[in-house]
Amino acid sequence: MSSSVVSGGGQQTSGLANFGVVIVYVAMNMMLASTVLTTVGKMDKKTIFLSSGIAAALMGVLIFVLMTALNRTPETGAEMPVLEMARALNPFVYYLMAVVIAISIFTTMLTAMSGLVSWFSSFWGNQSFCALIVLGAGFALSNLGFSNVVKFLYPVIGALGVVYTALGLIFAARSLPLKAVFKRKKQRA
Repeated sequence: MSSSVVSGGGQQTSGLANFGVVIVYVAMNMMLASTVLTTVGKMDKKTIFLSSGIAAALMGVLIFVLMTALNRTPETGAEMPVLEMARALNPFVYYLMAVVIAISIFTTMLTAMSGLVSWFSSFWGNQSFCALIVLGAGFALSNLGFSNVVKFLYPVIGALGVVYTALGLIFAARSLPLKAVFKRKKQRA
């Protein structure tokens, strides 16, 4: 891979700028995923770590393959470069990728809606009313167009995700029994 990557709109960005974009994007997705993961029933630690490890490994491989492909194609300036890469292969792959992307967008929307409805209903109580408000706001924002949503809303939601992740890490660190950590260090020494 090269040291610079072409981002949406065909602009060259440096490796450090890409690192920041990646952190914000990951934080946004962690925040969205947490709304679903916190509603899942209790799982034992072994299941949590095993499933997290498998998911991280699969996502890492998929991201590597995707980034490698994006860095080697002229379609990087397109609004949806992966879809344009699929169009270049053949019509079947193009339509298959269009369906996969549509499903991805829909499931992301459901995840975001679920979390927002749950959060708003903790203040207002009525889930149906909150669902209508969130749907209406989502519909209004969808009129901005895909590229504008990615360009303007993703960074804002990503920044919120960074704050959310930092607060989660602080809470987790404060929840650790520090005496037990120090006792383990002394026993090892």
